[in-house]
Amino acid sequence: MKLKRLLILLFFPVFATGQTGLSLKEAMDRALQNNLEVRLARNNAEAAEWNNHPGVAGALPTVNLSGGDVQQSTNIYQKLANGTIIERDGAAGNTMNGALAVSYTLFNGYRISATRERLARLQEAGDAQLLSQIQSTLAAVIGRYYDVQRQEQVGQALTRSRDFVAERVKVLETRARVGLANDADLFQARIDLNAAEQALSAQQLAIRQAKLDLSRLLAVPGDSTLSPTDSLKLDQSIRQDSVRSYLQRNPDYVAAGALVVINEQLEREINAQRLPSLRLNGGYNFQRSQSEAGFSLINQSYGPNIGLSLQVPIYNGGAFERQHRVAKLQTENARIQQQNVEQGLLSEALKTYAAYRTALEQVGLQEENEQLSRRLLDILSQRFATNQATVLDLRAAQASYEATAASLANVRYTAKLAETELKRLMNRLPE
Repeated sequence: MKLKRLLILLFFPVFATGQTGLSLKEAMDRALQNNLEVRLARNNAEAAEWNNHPGVAGALPTVNLSGGDVQQSTNIYQKLANGTIIERDGAAGNTMNGALAVSYTLFNGYRISATRERLARLQEAGDAQLLSQIQSTLAAVIGRYYDVQRQEQVGQALTRSRDFVAERVKVLETRARVGLANDADLFQARIDLNAAEQALSAQQLAIRQAKLDLSRLLAVPGDSTLSPTDSLKLDQSIRQDSVRSYLQRNPDYVAAGALVVINEQLEREINAQRLPSLRLNGGYNFQRSQSEAGFSLINQSYGPNIGLSLQVPIYNGGAFERQHRVAKLQTENARIQQQNVEQGLLSEALKTYAAYRTALEQVGLQEENEQLSRRLLDILSQRFATNQATVLDLRAAQASYEATAASLANVRYTAKLAETELKRLMNRLPE
C-alpha cells in the first residue's frame, strides 16, 4: 500500500505557479516525478509486473492455427494395373491444408508452480527496488532542502553581525567628528565591515550553490530561485527498539529475501527437468488436394484429434545434476547476501541512531548558546554606544555570535540528516 501511494505521485504532475516558494512536499513530489533513477526503477518494476503472468510460467494452454495453399503444375505419367496409361503435361493441381492445434501441460515435475512463484518474487523484488530508490531519493531531497535553509540561517546571522559592525562604524565616525575616537578604532571598524561584507557575499554564493544542488535533484537544473518555505522540525520520538523492529521492512532487506526465494524456485525448476512430463494435445485438421489428371482427382480429409504425449528423461550427460548443484550454491549465496544486508542495515542504524541522539542533545545546548551570544551582543552594542564597552569586547561578542549561530544551524541540520536516514532505513519516508 505504501508503494502504491508513492506511485500515485509519479503520474500527477506538480505545476509551477511562477512562485519561488517551495514546500517540502512539493519538492518531494517533483523529485519523484522527474528523477531519472526513480523512472528507471519504476520501468523495471513495471516490466517485472507484466512478466508475472500464468502464461509466461506455462500454466495456460497454447493454441496455434496453421494453414497453407499450394498451386502447382505437374507432368503426369501413370500406368494402371488394367493397362490404362495416363500421360499429361502441365496438369494443374492444388493442395490446401489447415490445422488448429491445442496443447496443455498436465504435469512437468511441478516446474510450472516453481516458475510462477519465481515470477511473483521477481515482481516483489522489483517493487522493493523501486521503493528503495524512492526512499533514497526522498532522503536526498530532504537533505538538500534543509541544506538551503541551513545556509540561509548562517547568512541571516552574518547579516545581523554585519549590521552590528556597520552600527559600530557609525558610532565611531560620530565620535571622531567630535574628537572622542581615535583613527585606529575607526580604521579597524571599517576593516571589520569590509570583512563582514566579504563573508556575507561568500555565504550568498553558498546559498545559491545549495539551491542549484536542490534544483538538480528535482530535475530542474539551473534554477537558483527556489526558496524553501517549510521550517526545519526535529522528530525526537524515534527510539532504538523501534528502529530495530522496522529494519525488516527496509526494501533492500525485502529484496534480498525475495532473491533467496527466487533461487530456491530456480532449484525446483532445474530439478523438474529430471522428472517425466505429460501433455494433452488436441486439434482439428483439414487437408484437400486435387489435380486435373492422375489416379486421384480429389482427396479431402478433415476432423478433430486428441491424445497424450509423455516424455521421460533418461540421460543427458549429467547436465541436470550439475545445474542443480550450481543452483543450490547460488541459493546459499543469496542467503549469505541477505544476512550481510541485515547486518549492514543494523550496523548503519545503530551508528545513525547514536549520531541522532547526540545531535539532539547538542541542539538544546547550542540553542541556549545562540540565545546567550545574541543577548550578549545586544547588551555590548548598547554599552558601546554609551562608551561603556570597548571595541575588543564588541568584536569578541560578534565573533562568538557568528560561531554559535553557525554551530546551531549545523547541529540542527546534522540532527535532521540523522533523523531522515533512520526513517529511510525504517522505510518511513515520507511521513
